Amino acid sequence: MTATFSASGKGAYSEIFDNLELVRGAPAQRGLPAAEGEVRTVSERALADMVEYAAYFDSFSLMVLHRGQIQLEWYRDDYSVESLTQS
Repeated sequence: MTATFSASGKGAYSEIFDNLELVRGAPAQRGLPAAEGEVRTVSERALADMVEYAAYFDSFSLMVLHRGQIQLEWYRDDYSVESLTQS
């Protein structure tokens, strides 16, 4: 399998990495609970400000965790939960 990683974003692709290996983890996949609506512990305004900041700096994604729950999961237009990137 070959995965393409974006080096600088917005369509600029650099190297192709083909050395992906399986990394074993927990026997069962466990997701984090997502907070919605009134259950959120971070204000909508604060979350919107975080997205604006991430977008301004051309971030690939942003995840906000607070008190054990996902408050926000955001991806720029050309990325998704399935995208691979260098970190």
